[in-house]
Amino acid sequence: MNIYFTSRPNIGSKLIQWATDGDVSHVALGLGGSVYHSTEHGFKQVHFYDFEAEFKIERSLTFNIPDDKALLALSSLIPKNLSYDFSAFAYFAWRAYLYKYHKISMPKTNAWNSRGYLCTETAGAADKISRLLGYGPLLDDSIDLAITSPIELYYLLEAKAAGRWLCS
Repeated sequence: MNIYFTSRPNIGSKLIQWATDGDVSHVALGLGGSVYHSTEHGFKQVHFYDFEAEFKIERSLTFNIPDDKALLALSSLIPKNLSYDFSAFAYFAWRAYLYKYHKISMPKTNAWNSRGYLCTETAGAADKISRLLGYGPLLDDSIDLAITSPIELYYLLEAKAAGRWLCS
């Protein structure tokens, strides 16, 4: 099971990277030859090669959880036709602006989080897969993935994974 941290050459990606002081703007889950991620068009499953043609993988973490077992667990965790959480993204963008221009720290929770799905919340699915299959948590329960930036998420997962799983 892989978690990919990516960028694109578009303005949205560049703004997220700038606002969060990171080199990544998107998070996706790789299982087998497929990649699962949330976009403005909803939660998607795409072939790895199609994903790689659109997104540049800047960083990745590999967890020693077999893809076949993870795929089975994922199918029970992700509702079909899950929409993008535009309100949560708007709140994240607003708070990133306040952080960048006024040095007001990011909150711990996203006040506008709804039933939709942000790309960082894909890591929540990976965490649930890991727990369900008996590999233990990837993330602390207190983390609100709807306010966590992609680069911050990378560092949280990297720290948690150190010494427990193969990381690259």
